[in-house]
Amino acid sequence: MSDYQSFYENNLLPHLAEIDEERIKVLKNRLGIASLSALVILIHGILIASDILPSVTLFLTLFAVPTGGYFGFKKYFDKFADIEESFRNIVLKEVLKEQLHGDCDETGFIPYNTFKESQMLRETPQHYTGAYLTEGRVGKYNVEASLLQVGNLEEGGKWEQIFEGLFVAAEGGGSFEGFMTITPDDLQKRLGLLGKKIQANSRHLGEYISTPYRRFSKTFAIYTDNPIEAQKLIEDEFVALIMSYVDNYNDELYIICRDEKLFLAFDLYQKSANFNHWLTVKNPKKYEKLYNQLSMAFEILEAVHRRK
Repeated sequence: MSDYQSFYENNLLPHLAEIDEERIKVLKNRLGIASLSALVILIHGILIASDILPSVTLFLTLFAVPTGGYFGFKKYFDKFADIEESFRNIVLKEVLKEQLHGDCDETGFIPYNTFKESQMLRETPQHYTGAYLTEGRVGKYNVEASLLQVGNLEEGGKWEQIFEGLFVAAEGGGSFEGFMTITPDDLQKRLGLLGKKIQANSRHLGEYISTPYRRFSKTFAIYTDNPIEAQKLIEDEFVALIMSYVDNYNDELYIICRDEKLFLAFDLYQKSANFNHWLTVKNPKKYEKLYNQLSMAFEILEAVHRRK
């Protein structure tokens, strides 16, 4: 049995079974309301056709039944919203807990001072929040991770999103002796405001270095104030691991080495947490991509330690 299969059956499935049971119960109640409403209208129509009831009473039924049905449906729509929230919490919490071998606080998030320490952005954002703060270990690193939403308020009162994804802060795996960032090379073009800020900040903190790996160099840009240490890190195994991540997920991966600390930021595959009330949640293939993405991201973290 694979690590994922074991995790799914032992950690995730018991929770999903409870959610699915509640989903089916609410769905049956909704279908019951719809069937009863249709039956009432049908019977009323038959009674009118048989001259048992005057036709004017049909207007009363056509008003009363949809009104009652609406409030009944609304009640169960609200329940579906609760079920969806529980489902999302279970999936993200359990996957993060498994990968980090720690505890997850679904309302907590990485403290701003930790995010600031990465120097991912030079200025203070106006909007900073998140969820699913998880603390644990990866190899020799003490790790905390959470979803983050970072943005600024534009003219007109609209929020401009700078970053949304999983942010990971790790400490204790060794010292890089300096500063280095690895970012998508076309980050500015693809990510707009975030790309401009990251690229400008990276150039401010270090010099650009080239590598002999053509595909890697076309995909990522490296800035560092310690080129010798950076070249030691960018070797065959490390490059192959990062390009494997790109091939399986995407190249929206941001790596920061800063003395004793390592930071990762990436776009988390959250489709695993999408909820459809018509479909069972007991589908092991649905969550495997999220599980494997986190496994590979934390493998990159360990690879940095092995190279340092």
